[in-house]
Amino acid sequence: LASIVECSHDAIIARDIDGIGTGWNGGAERMFGYAPHEIIGRPATVLIPADGRDEETRILARLRRGEQIEHHETTRVARDGRVLSVSMTVSPLRDDAGRVAGVSMIVRDIADRKRMETELSLGREKSRAILDTAVAAIISIDGQGLILSINPATERMFGYAAAEMIGQNVKILMPSPYHEEHDGYLARYKATGERRIIGIGREAQARRKDGTVFAIDLAVSEVERGTLFTGIIRDISDRKAAEAKLRQADRLASIGTLAAGLGHDM
Repeated sequence: LASIVECSHDAIIARDIDGIGTGWNGGAERMFGYAPHEIIGRPATVLIPADGRDEETRILARLRRGEQIEHHETTRVARDGRVLSVSMTVSPLRDDAGRVAGVSMIVRDIADRKRMETELSLGREKSRAILDTAVAAIISIDGQGLILSINPATERMFGYAAAEMIGQNVKILMPSPYHEEHDGYLARYKATGERRIIGIGREAQARRKDGTVFAIDLAVSEVERGTLFTGIIRDISDRKAAEAKLRQADRLASIGTLAAGLGHDM
């Protein structure tokens, strides 16, 4: 047992019930930079940030009641002044009469995990900022076509509140015949792998909550094979209206040219 304790990569520390160090393994020496003789016989406060002394008092009080504290995340100070993010499991040590006589602590350095969590959190915040400010509607659906998430532009474009869309089949945003055929599109893709929209994009039509049908540009990407899809939708109704006016103007110009030619011939 002593060999296992000494070879552990985690810091394993023993104290008496008053917080005075009685045991210090190699993992603790590597983590905190103190040799055993520098810790044994000294109070635990040497490892605790000044603003964390009350925490130690509360932990010792719980241990005196016989409680065990598992995976308690906190900070400790190394010999060189570095503040370490750690996870501690603290257990009471009992004497032969069953009385709490000391404390054992297993301490794990979680700085790498904390850094990864921070990076992931920042990544999520950046992604959320992009989604929230995007002009295009961005919708995620599962393999059954149920809406998992939307961005604010989706609410503005379709007139539904988020709560009215999340969990609903995405076909509520489609007019006929797409509304009736959508589930078949998904089933066929999962069965055959044939791509008609995914990764290709196309112009289509969508339907707002009030029933209005409008032209959209739709791009769908597959995030996870057959189980998670994301669609980016742009309202192109203004562009389509402008194109129709331009075609009408071209037709009128052609009629005018023809009329002028006929008048000249006559």
